[in-house]
Amino acid sequence: MPKISGLDEMKAQLDEIQSAVSKLDGQIGQVSFDPSNSESVENAISEVHQMIDSKVEGFTKNEIVRGVISEMKQKYADAIRQKAIEAKDTDD
Repeated sequence: MPKISGLDEMKAQLDEIQSAVSKLDGQIGQVSFDPSNSESVENAISEVHQMIDSKVEGFTKNEIVRGVISEMKQKYADAIRQKAIEAKDTDD
């Protein structure tokens, strides 16, 4: 039976993606911040990024995993900034 080259490598990459995504499934962690203090907001974002990085340590050589990580970090950063804006609006 002829063997199609590259399938083993693709399967390995898909297995890595599945493993990395499963590590990111569920709660990433918890941060608190002062919504009126931009430095506190940025520190919270940095903490979340570190939490994500620690969960997927060892999978970052996979380009697709790096893309998922980048997207996830951006979504969390956006969510934290949005919560800060909403909290400021409530205080005003």
